[in-house]
Amino acid sequence: MLLREHRPSFLRPDLHSMAYVSTAGGVVAVVDLVKNSTIMRVSVGPDAGQLRAHPTRKEIWGVSPAGGHIWVLDAPSNQVSAKISLGGTPYTIDFSSDAKLAYTTSSSTNSLLAIDCATKQVAARASTGGQPVLAQVTPDGKSILVVNHRDATLGIHDAHTLLQRAAVPVISNPDDVAILPDASVAFVISRPRKRYP
Repeated sequence: MLLREHRPSFLRPDLHSMAYVSTAGGVVAVVDLVKNSTIMRVSVGPDAGQLRAHPTRKEIWGVSPAGGHIWVLDAPSNQVSAKISLGGTPYTIDFSSDAKLAYTTSSSTNSLLAIDCATKQVAARASTGGQPVLAQVTPDGKSILVVNHRDATLGIHDAHTLLQRAAVPVISNPDDVAILPDASVAFVISRPRKRYP
């Protein structure tokens, strides 16, 4: 029975189960979870960083801090379909609640950026505090929290206009945030060993 089973019972013949793994060498490994093997390696630019599956599109989005761009991988073909130049250093990416926009920061230009997921173009840009390293949408979709590493602040930005509503002093060298599901409280952490250029 096990020898004759070619794919898990929950997958129809036309469906696949893949994982995507980024590497420091600027390559994303595509892993077939049915066959338990790497089926492809895709070059996405120098220093492949965080990657995220788009909530509604068959795409994997990721950042290239050293390359200063966001890349988009078309999942059905496993080919890079777009590289979006930001003119700065992105570290993370998050999506709006309706999945129409992607948000990232440019650490070297102190900017928060919104990218149109359909056109793959920068739709809006706003100023942040010093050295923003993370942008995260609140669960209610109304705000974007930006962790400013150099300033030791948490910027609270309007999700529609990107304008900063407040800058809250937090722990030194912050680099991550967690938000309660009701968007009432955010927790900020600093990892002493994490270093940014």
